[in-house]
Amino acid sequence: MKKMLFSVKGLVLSVGLLAGLSFFAFSNPAISDSYYLDEEFRVQKSVADTFDLNSKKEMKSYFMNDIFDKNISKLSSDINKKVLSAILLLSKDNKIGDFKPIIYLEGNDKLLIAIKHEDKTITLTEFDISKDAPIIVKTQTKEGK
Repeated sequence: MKKMLFSVKGLVLSVGLLAGLSFFAFSNPAISDSYYLDEEFRVQKSVADTFDLNSKKEMKSYFMNDIFDKNISKLSSDINKKVLSAILLLSKDNKIGDFKPIIYLEGNDKLLIAIKHEDKTITLTEFDISKDAPIIVKTQTKEGK
């Protein structure tokens, strides 16, 4: 009888431990309830201030997680592919920065990618994404605010 009681206690303890571990394994990866780094918000604010993007209400900004994290992304797979193609296009031209790009979308045909550089400048590249492949419309680099 003692052996059976001990094994039931062990089973209950094991199930409880498994349930607790499952809770943490399947909950959000960040306990702070944020997928974003404080630095992402600072860069986003700097980009908006530097290029006066705050006044454009129809333009929405996105972090890399917003685009590529399937748990939180609300954009279509077509837009995701075009954003990825645009980032790859920039990386081929060695126009990569020292931090994650900040993405701006205006409707389904205009994409802006902002890249912060080590020298505190920010490059903003505008793409036309109305066709299958993104096309660079213009690029500008300014001292970050």
